[in-house]
Amino acid sequence: MKHKQRSLLIAGTLLGLLAPTHASEYKELITGNNPIYYLTFDSQADSSAEFIDVNCVIPKENLQTNGNPPNKSASFNGLGAHIDLGSDLHTKLKGCHALSMEFWIYNAGLQHQKVLSLYSEDTVLLDFYLNYLQLYAAVRSQKKEAWSCATVPFHKANTWQHVVIIADFQNRSTRIYVDGTLRKDQEMTKWKNLQFDPGQATYHAAIGKMAKPTGKNPYLLGMLDEVAIYDHAIDTNPENILKRYQTGKPLNSKPLPPAPQERIIKYNNPELETAAGVGLGAWPLPMDFDLDGDNDLLVAVYDKPNNGLYLLENNGKPALTPPVRIGNNAKNVKIHNENGQSIVTTPGCVYPDFRNSLFKKPKKIDYTPDFPWQHFQQWTLIDLDNDGTEDLLISAMVDDMRREEGYRSNGTWAGGEQHGYIYFIKNFGTTEKPEYRNMGQLLSDGTPIDVYGWPTACYQDWDHDGDYDIICGEFLDKLHYFENISEGDEIKFAESRLLKYDGKAITIFGQMVWTTAIDWDQDDDIDLVVGEEDGTVSLLENTGTSLRGTPSFLPPQPIRQYAANLKAGVLATPNSVDWDADGDDDIICGDSNGRILFIENLSGGANPKWNVPQPLAANDIPIRIEAGYNGSIQGPCEAKWGYTVPLVTDWDMDGLPDILLNDIWGSVTWYKNIGTKTTPKLAAPKAVEVEWQGAPPKPAWNWWSPKGKEFVTQWRSSLQIADFSGDGLTDLIALDTEGYLSMYERKVIDNKVSLLPPKRIFYIQGISKFHWNGDPKPDETTDINAVAPLQINARDIGGSGRRKFVIVDWDLDGKLDLLTNSRTINFLKNVSQSKDKVVFKDMGCIISKQYTGHTTCPTVVYWQNDGVPDLLFGAEDGHFYFASNPYRNNTQR
Repeated sequence: MKHKQRSLLIAGTLLGLLAPTHASEYKELITGNNPIYYLTFDSQADSSAEFIDVNCVIPKENLQTNGNPPNKSASFNGLGAHIDLGSDLHTKLKGCHALSMEFWIYNAGLQHQKVLSLYSEDTVLLDFYLNYLQLYAAVRSQKKEAWSCATVPFHKANTWQHVVIIADFQNRSTRIYVDGTLRKDQEMTKWKNLQFDPGQATYHAAIGKMAKPTGKNPYLLGMLDEVAIYDHAIDTNPENILKRYQTGKPLNSKPLPPAPQERIIKYNNPELETAAGVGLGAWPLPMDFDLDGDNDLLVAVYDKPNNGLYLLENNGKPALTPPVRIGNNAKNVKIHNENGQSIVTTPGCVYPDFRNSLFKKPKKIDYTPDFPWQHFQQWTLIDLDNDGTEDLLISAMVDDMRREEGYRSNGTWAGGEQHGYIYFIKNFGTTEKPEYRNMGQLLSDGTPIDVYGWPTACYQDWDHDGDYDIICGEFLDKLHYFENISEGDEIKFAESRLLKYDGKAITIFGQMVWTTAIDWDQDDDIDLVVGEEDGTVSLLENTGTSLRGTPSFLPPQPIRQYAANLKAGVLATPNSVDWDADGDDDIICGDSNGRILFIENLSGGANPKWNVPQPLAANDIPIRIEAGYNGSIQGPCEAKWGYTVPLVTDWDMDGLPDILLNDIWGSVTWYKNIGTKTTPKLAAPKAVEVEWQGAPPKPAWNWWSPKGKEFVTQWRSSLQIADFSGDGLTDLIALDTEGYLSMYERKVIDNKVSLLPPKRIFYIQGISKFHWNGDPKPDETTDINAVAPLQINARDIGGSGRRKFVIVDWDLDGKLDLLTNSRTINFLKNVSQSKDKVVFKDMGCIISKQYTGHTTCPTVVYWQNDGVPDLLFGAEDGHFYFASNPYRNNTQR
C-alpha cells in the first residue's frame, strides 16, 4: 500500500502520552530543520507545506493497530512489522556532509532490534539498532569502507525515549543524544570521505528491519513516533536538541533514576588462600611467563563480563598472586610445553611472540580443516612421526546429541552422543615451509580415538620410549591415556586407559576437562594442569611411576591463589541471610556443580570481609545434586551438573532458617534446620508437597513423573516467598509447569499448613512472554499495550525454566516488585495490586552492562543498614556484583 499524503498514517497509539499543548511547537522544531523524511503517524493527515512528502510501502497487515486518539504511533510486533522507505533515501542523502535521524522510541525489549537500515545486496551503509543494552550507530561514508560504529548504553524499556543520531562526515564525528543530552561524540577515523557517497548501487531503506539475503532479521519490538531524517547536522545549536526532548516529552512519565555503578565483591581478606579460578570455563596456559625460573599460570576465560587472559604469577609464596587481566582471550587456545619451550596456538594460528604480544601477533598456520566439527578445536604443532618436521594435530569435537529427541518414557536417551576425535595433519614440506595433508583420525586399537567430547589432547613421552603418547580430557570428568605403539611409518596407539589412583578412575569434581601438560613442580616428570567448567584449575601431580604401562598421577588438587574476587563456582545463585546468627548477613549460594555453599561474613559493614565458601551438608552428607544419566533435559552429557537454586526461609515457622531447593531436576525439596540459631544443621531433604487435585503436574517434556503430592516445577528456576494473599501466611512464588509465574498459596487446613496448587495472579503490561534470559518472546498474539498473565519463560525443553528473581519493594513505594535475571537484572515494577491480580511493568535493566551468556541471579542486601534494599547478584562467572539502590535518595517513586 503506497501513501502519497503529506504525512504518513499508521494506526497506532502513543498511549496518550505526548502533551497536546506542545505538539505544534515540537513539530515546528522538526520542520524548521527541513527533514527529507518526516513520519508523524498522526490521526489526521496534514497537507500543509511543513510536512514533507513521503512515498513508502507499509506492510500494514503486519503492523499492530491500536486506536486511541488523539495521538498515534507506529507499533512493531517483533515478527516482521516494519516500514519500507523505498529506494531513494540514498540519493537524497548523496553528497551531504552530515546526516541526522531523530525519533521517539518505546522499546518493549532490549534484545537485538533494528531501527533504520540502508543496504544493498552486498553492502550496508547505515545501520542504527539496539543490541543488548547498547544503542549502535554504524555508518560508512562510502561502499566497502570499514565499519565505524558509535555506541551508548541503552538499558531502559517500556518508556518513551528521545534519540538523535548525527553522522557528521565533514568533522568525522558521530554524535548520539538521548533524552536531550549528548551521550557520545566519537571520532570516526575510518571514514574516507567528508561527504556521504553511496556510489552507483541501489540501496534500500527500512525502519524496523534489515532484509539481508541471509541470516536472522532482528525486527523492532515496540513503538516509534515522530521519525525524521535530515541531510545535515541538526545540532549546530545543541539547545535545539534539548528543547525537542522537553516539548515532546511524555508528561505523565516519571524519569527513572540513573543506572547505579555496580562493583564486583571482593574477599577483602588478602592473606586468605582459595582455589585458583577466574570465571566460567578455565583454559589453562601453564608456563614460565616471566622467565624467572618458576611456573606461572595464565588462564583464558570466555564468560561475560570478564572474558580475557589472566595471569596468576608465581612469586615464590605458598600461593599464586590473584588473577590480573593482561589482555584479550583467544578462542580454543592450546599450549604445548616441551624442552623449555612453550608453544601457544589457536585454530589457524601460532604465537611465537606470545610472551611479549600475547595474541596480537599471530602467525598463520596454512591449513583449512576438511572434516566436520562443532564447538571446539585445538591445534598442536609437534613432530608426531619423528621425521624432523613439525606436523599438525587437531583435536575436534562433534556434537551429535540430537537433544530434540530427548528421553524415552523409560528414561533412556533417544538422541546421540558427543565425540572427540584427533586428526593427524602430516607435514610433507619443512617446518619453515609446511605442506599439510590430512592423514585421517588417529587410531586407538584399530579404531578412531573417540572420547566423550571436548578432546583436549596433550602430547608428551610419558612412558619414556622416545615417542609422543596422549592424555586427553573429555566433556564429562575423566582423563584418557593413549600409549603410542607406532611401528615404522605406521602411527598407531593402544586402546584407551583411564588414569587411575588407588584402583579407581581419577575424576575432576565438575566436568569439561581442559587438559595441559607441564612439569609444574619441576621434579623432572610431566604433570597435568587441568581446568574445568566452574573455573577451577587443578594439578594432577605425576608420581614418577606407572601402573601396568599407564603413568600414575595423584588425584586433582586445586592450585592455590591468594583471595581477590569472591567466587562460588559458576552460575552463582545467592541468598543474603544471617545464617549463623552473629549479627551480619552471610551468603547461601547454589552453583552449577549442585552444591549449597555457605559464605561467611566475617566483619559486617557496608563492604564485608568474607571467608572461603564452605559446602553445606544434610544429615552429615555434603549436599551434591547431580543429573546423572537422565536428570538433565539436555541429555546425559550434563551428568555432573546440578544447577542448585536455594531459597533460605523459615518454612516450618519454628524460628530457624530452612532451605528450599530447586535444581536441575526441577524437583522442589525442603532441608529442615534441626540445629540451633548459631549452629545450623540440615536434615535430609524431603519433597515439598502440594495439595493437588488429581495427579501432580509436570513439564510436558519430563520423561519422569512426580509421585504423590510432590512439587515439580521448571528446572533451574527461583523460589520466593511473599504474602500476596494477605492472610498473614507467606505464600510460595514459583514458575508453574508451563512457565507462568504463579502463587502457591499456603492455607491452614485441618490444623495443618498446606500448600495449594498454583494461581496465575501475576500479570504484566505489554510483552507477556519471555525467553529464559529475559528477552521478550513475541508471537502472533503479542500486543504491547495489553495486560496479560506473566509467562516468565515461554520456551520449552532445554530453554525452559532458568529464570531467577527476587521479590522486594525496589522503588520504595510500598508495593512488592520483581527483580529478574536478564542480560543484567531487570526491574519489573508493581503498578497495581489486588488479592487476585498483581500487575507489573518491565522498566528495563537496572544496570547498563551485560553480564550474561547464561543467567544472572538477583538477591537483595542491607549492608548500608538503612532499611533500603540494595542489589547483589550472582553471575555466570561465579562472582558477585553489588549495586546501590538508585531510589534511595530519589523522590520519583
